[in-house]
Amino acid sequence: MREITRDELDQAVEGQTIISRFLDTIRAHPDQVGLREKQPDGSFTEWTYAEYADHVAGATAYLQGLGGGAGDRVVLVMRDGPAFLLYFHRR
Repeated sequence: MREITRDELDQAVEGQTIISRFLDTIRAHPDQVGLREKQPDGSFTEWTYAEYADHVAGATAYLQGLGGGAGDRVVLVMRDGPAFLLYFHRR
């Protein structure tokens, strides 16, 4: 297998962002499981991509309500996992 060059990689991803790829995935697979979180009892909580997108939108709206806007930086000090999106969405 040949290595891809930096120029080839740049061309392949030109115009794409993490957000644009996230939105593409949501549009393509809204009803598929997008997140799983293991619970202490060994079971899993699951969210579809559509549910995941709804939580992201809720977190975004919450941060905007605090005065955040495009280009602002936010530092969140918490455990990694879906809980941080759910925390903001429920506020």
